[in-house]
Amino acid sequence: MVMLSPRAARLALRYERLRRARARQRVQIHEEYRERPIDWIVEKLGVARETLVWSMNPGYDAHQWDGTPDPMVAIAEGLAAWQDVGVESGTGTGKSFFAACLILWFLACWEGARVFTFAPKEDQLRLYIWTEMRKLWPRFQEHFPHAQLLDLRIRMLPGSDEWGAVGYAVGIEAGKDSATRAQGMHAEHMLLVYEEMPGIPLPVLTAGENTVTAPHNLRLGLGNPDSQHDTLHQFCLSPGVRHVRISALDHPNVVTGQEVVPGAVSRERVQRRRERYGEDSSLYQRRVRGISPPQAEDALIRWEWCEAAAARYNDPALRQGPRALGVDVAASEKGDRGAIARWLGACLLEVVSFPCPDPVRLGLDVAVEMAISGVDPMHVGVDSVGVGSGTVNKLKELNCYVNALNGGARPEPELEYVEDGRVPVADEAKYADLRAQMWWQLREDLQHGRIALPRDEELFRDLTTPTWWTKGGKIWVESKEDIRKRLGRSPDKGDACVYGNWVRQRGKVQEPEQPISAWDKHVLEHEAEQSRRIGQRVGAGAAGPMPPDVEVF
Repeated sequence: MVMLSPRAARLALRYERLRRARARQRVQIHEEYRERPIDWIVEKLGVARETLVWSMNPGYDAHQWDGTPDPMVAIAEGLAAWQDVGVESGTGTGKSFFAACLILWFLACWEGARVFTFAPKEDQLRLYIWTEMRKLWPRFQEHFPHAQLLDLRIRMLPGSDEWGAVGYAVGIEAGKDSATRAQGMHAEHMLLVYEEMPGIPLPVLTAGENTVTAPHNLRLGLGNPDSQHDTLHQFCLSPGVRHVRISALDHPNVVTGQEVVPGAVSRERVQRRRERYGEDSSLYQRRVRGISPPQAEDALIRWEWCEAAAARYNDPALRQGPRALGVDVAASEKGDRGAIARWLGACLLEVVSFPCPDPVRLGLDVAVEMAISGVDPMHVGVDSVGVGSGTVNKLKELNCYVNALNGGARPEPELEYVEDGRVPVADEAKYADLRAQMWWQLREDLQHGRIALPRDEELFRDLTTPTWWTKGGKIWVESKEDIRKRLGRSPDKGDACVYGNWVRQRGKVQEPEQPISAWDKHVLEHEAEQSRRIGQRVGAGAAGPMPPDVEVF
Protein backbone atom coordinates (compact mmCIF):
# COMPACT_ATOMS: atom_id res chain seq x y z
CA MET A 1 0.00 0.00 0.00
CA VAL A 2 1.44 3.34 -1.10
CA MET A 3 1.46 6.02 1.58
CA LEU A 4 0.75 9.50 0.24
CA SER A 5 2.22 12.63 1.70
CA PRO A 6 -0.26 15.05 3.27
CA ARG A 7 0.03 17.36 0.25
CA ALA A 8 -0.49 14.51 -2.22
CA ALA A 9 -3.49 13.24 -0.23
CA ARG A 10 -5.10 16.69 -0.34
CA LEU A 11 -4.53 16.90 -4.09
CA ALA A 12 -6.04 13.42 -4.61
CA LEU A 13 -9.10 14.36 -2.59
CA ARG A 14 -9.52 17.60 -4.55
CA TYR A 15 -9.23 15.71 -7.85
CA GLU A 16 -11.84 13.18 -6.80
CA ARG A 17 -14.26 15.94 -5.81
CA LEU A 18 -13.76 17.70 -9.14
CA ARG A 19 -14.27 14.43 -11.01
CA ARG A 20 -17.55 13.77 -9.22
CA ALA A 21 -18.70 17.35 -9.76
CA ARG A 22 -18.05 17.09 -13.51
CA ALA A 23 -19.84 13.74 -13.65
CA ARG A 24 -22.80 15.25 -11.80
CA GLN A 25 -22.92 18.10 -14.29
CA ARG A 26 -23.25 15.59 -17.12
CA VAL A 27 -26.18 13.82 -15.41
CA GLN A 28 -29.53 15.13 -16.53
CA ILE A 29 -32.17 14.32 -13.91
CA HIS A 30 -35.75 13.92 -15.05
CA GLU A 31 -37.41 16.62 -12.96
CA GLU A 32 -40.40 16.88 -15.29
CA TYR A 33 -41.48 13.33 -14.32
CA ARG A 34 -41.52 13.79 -10.56
CA GLU A 35 -45.32 13.81 -10.45
CA ARG A 36 -45.76 11.39 -13.38
CA PRO A 37 -44.11 8.07 -12.46
CA ILE A 38 -46.30 6.02 -14.83
CA ASP A 39 -45.30 8.24 -17.77
CA TRP A 40 -41.60 7.91 -16.83
CA ILE A 41 -41.81 4.12 -16.61
CA VAL A 42 -43.54 3.93 -20.00
CA GLU A 43 -41.39 6.48 -21.84
CA LYS A 44 -37.97 5.87 -20.29
CA LEU A 45 -38.08 2.14 -19.53
CA GLY A 46 -40.29 1.10 -22.42
CA VAL A 47 -42.93 -0.65 -20.33
CA ALA A 48 -46.30 -1.05 -22.09
CA ARG A 49 -48.81 1.30 -20.50
CA GLU A 50 -51.66 -1.22 -20.57
CA THR A 51 -49.66 -3.54 -18.28
CA LEU A 52 -49.71 -0.81 -15.63
CA VAL A 53 -53.03 0.91 -16.27
CA TRP A 54 -55.20 -2.18 -16.26
CA SER A 55 -58.45 -0.39 -17.08
CA MET A 56 -57.08 0.38 -20.56
CA ASN A 57 -57.62 -3.26 -21.52
CA PRO A 58 -60.87 -4.66 -22.96
CA GLY A 59 -63.48 -5.93 -20.53
CA TYR A 60 -62.97 -3.43 -17.72
CA ASP A 61 -66.06 -1.36 -18.57
CA ALA A 62 -68.19 -4.15 -17.12
CA HIS A 63 -65.64 -5.40 -14.58
CA GLN A 64 -66.40 -5.03 -10.87
CA TRP A 65 -63.13 -4.39 -9.06
CA ASP A 66 -62.36 -6.83 -6.27
CA GLY A 67 -59.40 -4.89 -4.88
CA THR A 68 -58.19 -1.31 -5.35
CA PRO A 69 -59.13 -0.07 -8.85
CA ASP A 70 -56.04 0.30 -11.08
CA PRO A 71 -53.75 -0.57 -8.15
CA MET A 72 -50.45 0.25 -9.92
CA VAL A 73 -51.72 3.74 -10.64
CA ALA A 74 -52.83 4.12 -7.01
CA ILE A 75 -49.36 3.12 -5.76
CA ALA A 76 -47.64 5.53 -8.13
CA GLU A 77 -49.99 8.38 -7.25
CA GLY A 78 -49.36 7.84 -3.56
CA LEU A 79 -45.56 8.06 -3.88
CA ALA A 80 -45.80 11.01 -6.26
CA ALA A 81 -47.92 12.82 -3.64
CA TRP A 82 -45.21 12.09 -1.02
CA GLN A 83 -47.31 9.50 0.82
CA ASP A 84 -46.27 6.20 2.39
CA VAL A 85 -47.90 3.26 0.59
CA GLY A 86 -48.71 -0.24 1.86
CA VAL A 87 -49.56 -2.95 -0.68
CA GLU A 88 -51.27 -6.26 0.14
CA SER A 89 -51.32 -8.41 -2.96
CA GLY A 90 -52.23 -11.76 -4.42
CA THR A 91 -49.40 -13.73 -6.01
CA GLY A 92 -48.30 -13.25 -9.61
CA THR A 93 -49.67 -9.71 -9.95
CA GLY A 94 -46.36 -8.00 -10.83
CA LYS A 95 -45.81 -6.04 -7.64
CA SER A 96 -42.02 -6.74 -7.52
CA PHE A 97 -41.57 -5.62 -11.13
CA PHE A 98 -43.50 -2.42 -10.49
CA ALA A 99 -41.53 -1.73 -7.29
CA ALA A 100 -38.29 -2.05 -9.31
CA CYS A 101 -39.64 0.48 -11.81
CA LEU A 102 -40.54 2.91 -9.02
CA ILE A 103 -37.08 2.64 -7.45
CA LEU A 104 -35.43 3.59 -10.75
CA TRP A 105 -37.94 6.43 -11.23
CA PHE A 106 -37.11 7.79 -7.78
CA LEU A 107 -33.36 7.73 -8.47
CA ALA A 108 -33.81 9.35 -11.88
CA CYS A 109 -35.96 12.27 -10.75
CA TRP A 110 -34.12 13.55 -7.66
CA GLU A 111 -30.41 14.27 -7.49
CA GLY A 112 -28.83 12.72 -4.42
CA ALA A 113 -31.81 10.39 -3.89
CA ARG A 114 -31.19 7.31 -1.76
CA VAL A 115 -33.23 4.10 -1.79
CA PHE A 116 -32.93 1.28 0.73
CA THR A 117 -34.64 -2.05 0.12
CA PHE A 118 -35.27 -4.59 2.89
CA ALA A 119 -36.30 -8.23 2.78
CA PRO A 120 -36.28 -11.04 5.37
CA LYS A 121 -33.58 -13.01 3.50
CA GLU A 122 -30.76 -12.09 1.16
CA ASP A 123 -31.89 -14.52 -1.52
CA GLN A 124 -35.29 -12.81 -1.53
CA LEU A 125 -33.55 -9.52 -2.25
CA ARG A 126 -31.75 -11.01 -5.25
CA LEU A 127 -34.67 -13.06 -6.59
CA TYR A 128 -37.36 -10.40 -6.80
CA ILE A 129 -36.92 -6.63 -6.94
CA TRP A 130 -33.20 -6.65 -7.69
CA THR A 131 -33.61 -9.25 -10.43
CA GLU A 132 -36.28 -7.05 -12.02
CA MET A 133 -33.97 -4.02 -11.83
CA ARG A 134 -31.25 -5.99 -13.63
CA LYS A 135 -33.69 -6.69 -16.45
CA LEU A 136 -34.56 -3.00 -16.68
CA TRP A 137 -30.98 -1.80 -16.29
CA PRO A 138 -29.98 -1.52 -20.01
CA ARG A 139 -32.83 0.92 -20.68
CA PHE A 140 -32.08 2.84 -17.49
CA GLN A 141 -28.39 3.13 -18.30
CA GLU A 142 -29.20 4.69 -21.65
CA HIS A 143 -30.26 7.76 -19.67
CA PHE A 144 -27.61 7.49 -16.96
CA PRO A 145 -24.45 6.03 -18.55
CA HIS A 146 -22.30 6.71 -15.47
CA ALA A 147 -24.60 4.68 -13.19
CA GLN A 148 -23.33 1.34 -11.87
CA LEU A 149 -25.37 -1.74 -10.92
CA LEU A 150 -23.42 -3.85 -8.43
CA ASP A 151 -24.45 -6.68 -6.10
CA LEU A 152 -27.45 -5.26 -4.17
CA ARG A 153 -26.15 -1.76 -4.82
CA ILE A 154 -26.71 1.01 -7.37
CA ARG A 155 -24.37 3.98 -7.72
CA MET A 156 -25.59 6.86 -9.81
CA LEU A 157 -22.04 8.30 -9.78
CA PRO A 158 -18.94 6.09 -9.93
CA GLY A 159 -17.31 5.47 -6.56
CA SER A 160 -20.00 7.32 -4.58
CA ASP A 161 -22.83 6.00 -2.41
CA GLU A 162 -24.33 9.44 -1.86
CA TRP A 163 -26.81 8.88 -4.68
CA GLY A 164 -28.06 5.37 -5.25
CA ALA A 165 -29.70 2.28 -3.78
CA VAL A 166 -28.70 -0.61 -1.51
CA GLY A 167 -30.41 -3.78 -0.29
CA TYR A 168 -30.34 -5.31 3.20
CA ALA A 169 -31.56 -8.60 4.67
CA VAL A 170 -33.32 -7.89 7.98
CA GLY A 171 -35.29 -11.00 8.94
CA ILE A 172 -35.38 -12.45 12.46
CA GLU A 173 -32.58 -14.82 11.52
CA ALA A 174 -30.42 -11.96 10.18
CA GLY A 175 -28.97 -11.32 13.62
CA LYS A 176 -29.22 -8.81 16.45
CA ASP A 177 -28.16 -5.92 14.20
CA SER A 178 -31.09 -6.31 11.78
CA ALA A 179 -32.98 -3.35 13.24
CA THR A 180 -29.88 -1.15 13.24
CA ARG A 181 -29.59 -1.60 9.48
CA ALA A 182 -32.91 0.17 9.13
CA GLN A 183 -31.87 3.26 11.07
CA GLY A 184 -29.22 5.94 10.80
CA MET A 185 -30.00 6.52 7.11
CA HIS A 186 -30.78 10.10 6.18
CA ALA A 187 -31.19 12.02 2.95
CA GLU A 188 -33.34 14.86 1.65
CA HIS A 189 -34.92 12.48 -0.86
CA MET A 190 -35.18 8.92 0.50
CA LEU A 191 -37.32 5.88 -0.20
CA LEU A 192 -37.46 2.78 2.04
CA VAL A 193 -38.86 -0.30 0.29
CA TYR A 194 -39.93 -3.32 2.38
CA GLU A 195 -40.21 -6.46 0.24
CA GLU A 196 -41.95 -9.62 1.50
CA MET A 197 -42.98 -7.42 4.40
CA PRO A 198 -44.90 -10.01 6.49
CA GLY A 199 -41.54 -11.66 7.25
CA ILE A 200 -39.87 -8.44 8.40
CA PRO A 201 -39.85 -7.97 12.20
CA LEU A 202 -41.80 -5.01 13.54
CA PRO A 203 -38.69 -3.47 15.22
CA VAL A 204 -37.16 -3.03 11.75
CA LEU A 205 -40.23 -1.08 10.65
CA THR A 206 -40.11 0.99 13.84
CA ALA A 207 -36.43 1.80 13.23
CA GLY A 208 -37.26 2.91 9.69
CA GLU A 209 -40.14 5.04 10.93
CA ASN A 210 -37.73 6.88 13.22
CA THR A 211 -35.39 7.42 10.26
CA VAL A 212 -37.82 9.07 7.84
CA THR A 213 -37.73 12.61 9.19
CA ALA A 214 -37.54 14.84 6.07
CA PRO A 215 -40.72 15.73 4.12
CA HIS A 216 -39.64 13.65 1.11
CA ASN A 217 -38.73 10.51 3.06
CA LEU A 218 -41.15 7.82 1.91
CA ARG A 219 -41.88 4.15 2.69
CA LEU A 220 -43.28 1.48 0.37
CA GLY A 221 -44.26 -1.84 1.96
CA LEU A 222 -45.48 -4.76 -0.12
CA GLY A 223 -46.02 -8.51 0.01
CA ASN A 224 -48.50 -11.37 0.12
CA PRO A 225 -50.39 -11.12 3.42
CA ASP A 226 -50.13 -13.81 6.09
CA SER A 227 -52.55 -12.49 8.69
CA GLN A 228 -53.86 -9.35 10.30
CA HIS A 229 -51.04 -9.67 12.85
CA ASP A 230 -48.22 -9.43 10.33
CA THR A 231 -46.03 -6.39 9.83
CA LEU A 232 -47.48 -5.60 6.40
CA HIS A 233 -51.09 -5.38 7.56
CA GLN A 234 -50.15 -3.30 10.60
CA PHE A 235 -48.20 -0.95 8.33
CA CYS A 236 -51.13 -0.65 5.91
CA LEU A 237 -53.40 0.42 8.76
CA SER A 238 -50.95 3.01 10.12
CA PRO A 239 -52.00 6.69 10.03
CA GLY A 240 -50.98 8.47 6.83
CA VAL A 241 -50.35 5.26 4.86
CA ARG A 242 -52.23 4.76 1.58
CA HIS A 243 -53.52 1.16 1.64
CA VAL A 244 -53.64 -0.58 -1.74
CA ARG A 245 -54.89 -4.14 -2.25
CA ILE A 246 -54.01 -5.93 -5.49
CA SER A 247 -56.40 -8.78 -6.27
CA ALA A 248 -55.49 -11.34 -8.92
CA LEU A 249 -59.16 -11.25 -9.91
CA ASP A 250 -58.53 -7.72 -11.25
CA HIS A 251 -55.40 -8.58 -13.25
CA PRO A 252 -55.72 -8.04 -17.04
CA ASN A 253 -54.66 -11.64 -17.73
CA VAL A 254 -57.63 -12.83 -15.65
CA VAL A 255 -60.16 -10.25 -16.80
CA THR A 256 -59.38 -10.56 -20.53
CA GLY A 257 -58.40 -14.23 -20.58
CA GLN A 258 -55.34 -13.21 -22.64
CA GLU A 259 -51.66 -13.01 -21.66
CA VAL A 260 -51.44 -9.23 -21.45
CA VAL A 261 -48.54 -9.50 -18.99
CA PRO A 262 -46.31 -12.48 -19.85
CA GLY A 263 -45.61 -14.79 -16.91
CA ALA A 264 -48.17 -13.19 -14.59
CA VAL A 265 -51.21 -14.81 -12.97
CA SER A 266 -53.68 -16.44 -15.33
CA ARG A 267 -57.40 -17.19 -15.32
CA GLU A 268 -56.64 -20.93 -15.27
CA ARG A 269 -54.38 -20.64 -12.23
CA VAL A 270 -57.03 -18.74 -10.29
CA GLN A 271 -59.63 -21.35 -11.21
CA ARG A 272 -57.37 -24.21 -10.03
CA ARG A 273 -56.93 -22.53 -6.65
CA ARG A 274 -60.66 -21.93 -6.37
CA GLU A 275 -61.40 -25.60 -7.03
CA ARG A 276 -58.62 -26.91 -4.81
CA TYR A 277 -59.00 -24.69 -1.74
CA GLY A 278 -62.44 -23.08 -2.05
CA GLU A 279 -63.21 -19.38 -2.22
CA ASP A 280 -63.71 -19.13 1.54
CA SER A 281 -60.36 -20.70 2.41
CA SER A 282 -57.62 -18.63 3.99
CA LEU A 283 -55.16 -19.64 1.27
CA TYR A 284 -57.44 -18.46 -1.53
CA GLN A 285 -58.16 -15.18 0.23
CA ARG A 286 -54.47 -14.47 0.81
CA ARG A 287 -52.88 -15.73 -2.41
CA VAL A 288 -55.59 -14.72 -4.88
CA ARG A 289 -57.41 -11.72 -3.41
CA GLY A 290 -54.63 -10.27 -1.21
CA ILE A 291 -56.87 -10.24 1.89
CA SER A 292 -55.33 -10.66 5.34
CA PRO A 293 -57.12 -13.37 7.37
CA PRO A 294 -57.59 -12.94 11.14
CA GLN A 295 -54.80 -15.45 11.83
CA ALA A 296 -51.95 -17.12 9.97
CA GLU A 297 -52.41 -20.49 8.26
CA ASP A 298 -50.33 -22.20 10.96
CA ALA A 299 -51.79 -20.27 13.91
CA LEU A 300 -52.42 -22.38 17.00
CA ILE A 301 -55.74 -20.69 17.82
CA ARG A 302 -58.33 -19.35 15.40
CA TRP A 303 -60.10 -16.01 15.74
CA GLU A 304 -63.57 -17.52 15.33
CA TRP A 305 -62.98 -19.74 18.38
CA CYS A 306 -62.33 -16.60 20.43
CA GLU A 307 -65.48 -14.96 19.07
CA ALA A 308 -67.51 -18.04 20.00
CA ALA A 309 -66.00 -18.02 23.51
CA ALA A 310 -66.98 -14.36 23.89
CA ALA A 311 -70.56 -15.27 22.99
CA ARG A 312 -70.54 -17.67 25.98
CA TYR A 313 -69.30 -15.01 28.40
CA ASN A 314 -72.60 -14.66 30.30
CA ASP A 315 -73.31 -18.39 30.47
CA PRO A 316 -73.82 -19.10 34.21
CA ALA A 317 -72.91 -22.76 33.78
CA LEU A 318 -69.33 -21.75 32.93
CA ARG A 319 -69.02 -19.60 36.05
CA GLN A 320 -69.38 -22.54 38.45
CA GLY A 321 -66.14 -23.02 40.35
CA PRO A 322 -63.46 -21.25 42.35
CA ARG A 323 -61.52 -18.24 41.23
CA ALA A 324 -58.12 -18.58 39.56
CA LEU A 325 -55.36 -16.22 38.48
CA GLY A 326 -52.84 -16.35 35.66
CA VAL A 327 -49.90 -13.95 36.01
CA ASP A 328 -47.44 -12.94 33.29
CA VAL A 329 -44.47 -11.08 34.77
CA ALA A 330 -42.37 -8.25 33.32
CA ALA A 331 -39.64 -5.98 34.61
CA SER A 332 -39.94 -2.83 32.55
CA GLU A 333 -41.62 0.55 32.86
CA LYS A 334 -41.97 1.16 29.09
CA GLY A 335 -41.24 -2.24 27.48
CA ASP A 336 -43.05 -5.53 28.01
CA ARG A 337 -46.05 -5.28 30.32
CA GLY A 338 -47.24 -7.52 33.10
CA ALA A 339 -50.70 -9.07 32.92
CA ILE A 340 -53.20 -10.76 35.24
CA ALA A 341 -56.01 -13.02 33.99
CA ARG A 342 -58.91 -13.42 36.44
CA TRP A 343 -60.94 -16.61 36.08
CA LEU A 344 -64.18 -17.73 37.72
CA GLY A 345 -64.70 -21.40 37.00
CA ALA A 346 -64.34 -21.84 33.24
CA CYS A 347 -64.98 -18.16 32.48
CA LEU A 348 -62.17 -15.65 32.05
CA LEU A 349 -63.75 -12.59 33.64
CA GLU A 350 -61.04 -10.20 32.48
CA VAL A 351 -57.37 -9.90 31.67
CA VAL A 352 -55.55 -6.65 32.32
CA SER A 353 -52.05 -5.58 31.31
CA PHE A 354 -50.02 -2.88 33.02
CA PRO A 355 -46.49 -1.46 33.35
CA CYS A 356 -44.53 -3.78 35.62
CA PRO A 357 -41.15 -2.33 36.64
CA ASP A 358 -40.86 -4.39 39.86
CA PRO A 359 -41.58 -8.17 39.82
CA VAL A 360 -41.20 -8.36 43.60
CA ARG A 361 -43.88 -5.72 44.12
CA LEU A 362 -46.08 -7.63 41.71
CA GLY A 363 -45.77 -10.66 43.99
CA LEU A 364 -47.08 -8.60 46.90
CA ASP A 365 -49.96 -7.26 44.79
CA VAL A 366 -50.93 -10.78 43.74
CA ALA A 367 -50.87 -11.97 47.36
CA VAL A 368 -53.17 -9.11 48.39
CA GLU A 369 -55.58 -9.93 45.55
CA MET A 370 -55.56 -13.60 46.56
CA ALA A 371 -56.46 -12.64 50.12
CA ILE A 372 -59.24 -10.24 49.14
CA SER A 373 -60.80 -12.47 46.47
CA GLY A 374 -60.26 -15.75 48.33
CA VAL A 375 -58.15 -17.40 45.61
CA ASP A 376 -56.57 -20.72 46.56
CA PRO A 377 -52.80 -20.63 45.83
CA MET A 378 -53.24 -23.95 44.05
CA HIS A 379 -55.25 -22.06 41.41
CA VAL A 380 -52.68 -19.33 40.79
CA GLY A 381 -50.20 -19.79 37.94
CA VAL A 382 -47.20 -17.45 37.67
CA ASP A 383 -44.60 -17.30 34.92
CA SER A 384 -41.43 -18.23 36.82
CA VAL A 385 -38.89 -17.79 33.99
CA GLY A 386 -36.35 -14.98 34.36
CA VAL A 387 -37.84 -11.98 36.14
CA GLY A 388 -40.84 -14.09 37.16
CA SER A 389 -38.72 -15.79 39.81
CA GLY A 390 -38.84 -12.58 41.82
CA THR A 391 -42.63 -12.69 41.88
CA VAL A 392 -42.73 -16.39 42.80
CA ASN A 393 -40.15 -15.97 45.57
CA LYS A 394 -42.06 -13.06 47.08
CA LEU A 395 -45.22 -15.17 47.15
CA LYS A 396 -43.29 -18.00 48.82
CA GLU A 397 -42.12 -15.57 51.52
CA LEU A 398 -45.81 -14.87 52.16
CA ASN A 399 -46.54 -18.63 52.39
CA CYS A 400 -48.44 -18.56 49.10
CA TYR A 401 -47.21 -21.66 47.31
CA VAL A 402 -48.53 -20.89 43.85
CA ASN A 403 -47.85 -22.83 40.65
CA ALA A 404 -44.49 -21.66 39.31
CA LEU A 405 -44.80 -22.25 35.57
CA ASN A 406 -41.59 -22.66 33.58
CA GLY A 407 -42.51 -22.93 29.92
CA GLY A 408 -39.24 -24.66 29.11
CA ALA A 409 -39.78 -27.43 31.65
CA ARG A 410 -40.89 -30.94 30.79
CA PRO A 411 -44.63 -31.41 30.15
CA GLU A 412 -46.79 -32.52 33.06
CA PRO A 413 -48.71 -35.82 33.06
CA GLU A 414 -52.30 -35.01 32.18
CA LEU A 415 -55.01 -36.10 34.62
CA GLU A 416 -58.08 -38.04 33.65
CA TYR A 417 -61.16 -38.28 35.88
CA VAL A 418 -62.61 -41.74 36.49
CA GLU A 419 -65.16 -43.01 38.99
CA ASP A 420 -62.60 -44.27 41.47
CA GLY A 421 -60.42 -41.15 41.33
CA ARG A 422 -57.75 -39.55 39.15
CA VAL A 423 -55.26 -41.51 37.11
CA PRO A 424 -52.32 -40.04 35.19
CA VAL A 425 -52.06 -40.67 31.46
CA ALA A 426 -48.90 -40.34 29.41
CA ASP A 427 -50.13 -37.72 26.94
CA GLU A 428 -47.28 -35.44 27.98
CA ALA A 429 -45.18 -37.30 25.40
CA LYS A 430 -47.01 -35.34 22.68
CA TYR A 431 -45.52 -31.97 23.65
CA ALA A 432 -42.05 -30.50 23.31
CA ASP A 433 -42.26 -28.62 26.61
CA LEU A 434 -44.69 -27.30 29.20
CA ARG A 435 -45.34 -24.12 27.18
CA ALA A 436 -46.60 -26.17 24.24
CA GLN A 437 -48.74 -28.28 26.56
CA MET A 438 -50.35 -25.27 28.27
CA TRP A 439 -51.09 -23.46 25.00
CA TRP A 440 -52.46 -26.64 23.44
CA GLN A 441 -54.78 -27.11 26.42
CA LEU A 442 -56.22 -23.64 25.80
CA ARG A 443 -56.60 -24.48 22.11
CA GLU A 444 -58.56 -27.62 22.98
CA ASP A 445 -60.76 -25.78 25.47
CA LEU A 446 -61.56 -23.05 22.95
CA GLN A 447 -62.09 -25.37 20.01
CA HIS A 448 -64.52 -27.57 21.96
CA GLY A 449 -66.42 -24.69 23.60
CA ARG A 450 -65.39 -25.47 27.19
CA ILE A 451 -64.52 -21.94 28.28
CA ALA A 452 -65.74 -18.35 27.95
CA LEU A 453 -63.69 -15.21 27.22
CA PRO A 454 -64.40 -11.49 27.46
CA ARG A 455 -64.70 -9.63 24.16
CA ASP A 456 -61.17 -8.21 24.17
CA GLU A 457 -59.57 -7.77 20.72
CA GLU A 458 -56.11 -7.26 22.18
CA LEU A 459 -56.47 -10.62 23.95
CA PHE A 460 -57.76 -12.21 20.74
CA ARG A 461 -54.73 -10.91 18.84
CA ASP A 462 -52.39 -12.34 21.46
CA LEU A 463 -54.09 -15.72 21.39
CA THR A 464 -54.17 -16.01 17.59
CA THR A 465 -50.56 -14.91 17.08
CA PRO A 466 -48.45 -17.99 18.10
CA THR A 467 -47.82 -20.56 15.40
CA TRP A 468 -47.30 -24.30 15.91
CA TRP A 469 -45.67 -27.23 14.15
CA THR A 470 -44.65 -30.83 14.76
CA LYS A 471 -41.08 -32.04 14.95
CA GLY A 472 -39.80 -35.40 16.14
CA GLY A 473 -43.34 -36.52 16.82
CA LYS A 474 -43.94 -33.67 19.29
CA ILE A 475 -46.01 -30.50 19.20
CA TRP A 476 -44.05 -27.23 19.32
CA VAL A 477 -45.46 -23.74 19.91
CA GLU A 478 -43.69 -20.57 18.85
CA SER A 479 -41.58 -19.21 21.70
CA LYS A 480 -42.30 -15.95 23.44
CA GLU A 481 -38.88 -14.68 22.32
CA ASP A 482 -39.64 -15.32 18.63
CA ILE A 483 -43.05 -13.67 18.96
CA ARG A 484 -41.41 -10.66 20.56
CA LYS A 485 -38.90 -10.43 17.69
CA ARG A 486 -41.67 -10.72 15.11
CA LEU A 487 -44.17 -8.34 16.68
CA GLY A 488 -41.88 -6.10 18.69
CA ARG A 489 -43.80 -6.96 21.87
CA SER A 490 -44.69 -9.89 24.10
CA PRO A 491 -48.21 -11.43 24.04
CA ASP A 492 -48.73 -10.58 27.72
CA LYS A 493 -52.50 -10.94 27.88
CA GLY A 494 -52.40 -14.20 25.96
CA ASP A 495 -49.79 -15.75 28.23
CA ALA A 496 -51.69 -14.71 31.37
CA CYS A 497 -54.85 -16.28 29.95
CA VAL A 498 -52.97 -19.52 29.22
CA TYR A 499 -51.53 -19.71 32.75
CA GLY A 500 -54.91 -19.13 34.37
CA ASN A 501 -56.59 -21.73 32.20
CA TRP A 502 -53.88 -24.25 33.09
CA VAL A 503 -54.31 -23.93 36.87
CA ARG A 504 -58.06 -23.36 37.11
CA GLN A 505 -60.19 -26.09 38.64
CA ARG A 506 -62.07 -28.22 36.15
CA GLY A 507 -65.30 -30.17 36.35
CA LYS A 508 -68.07 -29.99 38.93
CA VAL A 509 -67.08 -28.00 41.97
CA GLN A 510 -68.81 -27.34 45.29
CA GLU A 511 -68.15 -23.82 46.43
CA PRO A 512 -67.20 -23.37 50.12
CA GLU A 513 -69.74 -21.61 52.29
CA GLN A 514 -67.20 -19.00 53.34
CA PRO A 515 -64.58 -17.47 51.03
CA ILE A 516 -61.07 -18.70 51.66
CA SER A 517 -58.66 -16.11 53.02
CA ALA A 518 -54.97 -16.53 52.31
CA TRP A 519 -54.30 -14.80 55.65
CA ASP A 520 -56.42 -17.12 57.83
CA LYS A 521 -54.04 -18.96 60.20
CA HIS A 522 -55.71 -22.35 59.99
CA VAL A 523 -56.08 -22.14 56.21
CA LEU A 524 -52.42 -21.16 55.84
CA GLU A 525 -51.33 -24.15 57.94
CA HIS A 526 -53.48 -26.45 55.84
CA GLU A 527 -52.26 -24.99 52.54
CA ALA A 528 -48.63 -25.14 53.61
CA GLU A 529 -48.99 -28.83 54.40
CA GLN A 530 -50.94 -29.67 51.25
CA SER A 531 -48.71 -27.53 49.00
CA ARG A 532 -45.31 -28.60 50.30
CA ARG A 533 -44.71 -30.59 47.11
CA ILE A 534 -45.32 -27.46 45.09
CA GLY A 535 -42.83 -25.54 47.18
CA GLN A 536 -40.22 -28.19 46.56
CA ARG A 537 -40.86 -28.10 42.81
CA VAL A 538 -40.99 -24.33 42.30
CA GLY A 539 -37.48 -24.29 40.93
CA ALA A 540 -38.43 -26.91 38.33
CA GLY A 541 -41.49 -24.92 37.29
CA ALA A 542 -43.93 -27.80 37.68
CA ALA A 543 -47.64 -27.20 38.03
CA GLY A 544 -49.25 -28.08 41.34
CA PRO A 545 -51.60 -31.02 41.91
CA MET A 546 -55.37 -30.72 41.62
CA PRO A 547 -57.90 -31.64 44.27
CA PRO A 548 -59.20 -35.23 44.03
CA ASP A 549 -62.70 -34.22 42.93
CA VAL A 550 -61.51 -32.53 39.74
CA GLU A 551 -62.84 -33.64 36.39
CA VAL A 552 -60.33 -32.85 33.66
CA PHE A 553 -61.88 -32.25 30.27
